[in-house]
Amino acid sequence: MSLKYIEYEKVEAVKPEWLWSGSIRLGRVTLITGMGGVGKSTLTYKIAAAVTTAAPLLGQNSALLPPSYCIIQNSEDEPFEDTLPQLEQLGADISKIRTIGADGEQLTLLDSRFEEAVAELGAKLLVIDPYTTFLGRTSMYSPQSIRSALNHLQEIAQRHKCAVLLVVT
Repeated sequence: MSLKYIEYEKVEAVKPEWLWSGSIRLGRVTLITGMGGVGKSTLTYKIAAAVTTAAPLLGQNSALLPPSYCIIQNSEDEPFEDTLPQLEQLGADISKIRTIGADGEQLTLLDSRFEEAVAELGAKLLVIDPYTTFLGRTSMYSPQSIRSALNHLQEIAQRHKCAVLLVVT
């Protein structure tokens, strides 16, 4: 059996597409990590506000995308008491923000509803905060299980050119 090689001189480099230049790529999963209470959720709300209004993010002269939908799944903040007021204060276009209603069924990282929502809305940002709440039966102590869940989200991101932000506490 002969090995097959990818010959780099015969392929073209692909220029990455960015949601936030140099920080968050479209079609990729990005982790936001830090101790509790340092502002990780607030950062995701600021990013969402910019995405929904096509405002430039820090270090950008202009927005990289037109106003776009964002899906925010935050299990620690109350949607109407915490999330909505913060988004309004940050100037988000609330008409472009969605949360997937679980209807009594736990939403997990492997759930098809994430892809359905991203595809239906054409969302350019999916925030899962904190991602550990959405593990379901996936064991955070099993690298294989975590890899499977992350690969699933990566595939969604790539298929729909959406940035996925996972908040890690």
